[in-house]
Amino acid sequence: MFQYQFPLTPFVHAKLAGQFNAPSDSWKHISRPLGEYELMLVTEGTLYIAHDTTSYEIHPGEYVIIPPTPHQYGPRASSCSFYWLHFAVEQEKEPQKFLALPATGQLPHPSRLAVLFSQFCNRVKNGSDTYTTNLFATGLLLELEQQIQVEKNYEENAGYALYQKTLEYIEWNSGYNISVEQIARYLGYHPKYLSTVFHRFHPEPLKQYVMKCVMEHAKTELSYSSRKISEIADEMGFSDVHHFSSTFRRVVGISPSQYRRTFPAVEPNLW
Repeated sequence: MFQYQFPLTPFVHAKLAGQFNAPSDSWKHISRPLGEYELMLVTEGTLYIAHDTTSYEIHPGEYVIIPPTPHQYGPRASSCSFYWLHFAVEQEKEPQKFLALPATGQLPHPSRLAVLFSQFCNRVKNGSDTYTTNLFATGLLLELEQQIQVEKNYEENAGYALYQKTLEYIEWNSGYNISVEQIARYLGYHPKYLSTVFHRFHPEPLKQYVMKCVMEHAKTELSYSSRKISEIADEMGFSDVHHFSSTFRRVVGISPSQYRRTFPAVEPNLW
């Protein structure tokens, strides 16, 4: 997702701010040039907003930042309510601090930002000096940044815990022909989501890693067991020995029988 970096010097410059309530379901954001950045926090309904060729659908508890653009417009009509802030930033060669904000996102605590917006709008309405309004506007963006960072840390921690549970399941069940679908069902997640989280912390895709672990178990059985390959395949849950052999060859590079011949024959009960 695209991310903005706003230099603080030490504050952003507030231009305009307010709260908007659409008068009807047929309301659509006007088409206009936008000379500064605009932050919009939706509190009710759905806001359809776009700039140039980029379009957003913003729901309650979500925000969007629109950059300066020759063409800001509403692609669809809707009834919605939102807070808005127009602000500008100064470009410095070596700023002391940056605010890093994604263009849009869901907030874990949108009510906190809404309260700050309400306080800020009251100050603007009742008249306030430039220093104070700039300070309030910067505070809004800092609160936004903090919520995003807290949510990101939570997702990372939760994702890593799920990754560890996935590794543990694979370790204890690699003796069977397990699948991503089985693991996801056991852990209570959608297979696609589980695969995405796993790949965030592991260089290999989940499906590839699972099959590699299953074949590692098969290699151990072929190395230290005198049982038939068909018996090993059946015990590991493969539908037939041909399926097991083709999977083994695809992952390991040689057939099970070729792999077994690279080890000395097992002599049972040799003490």
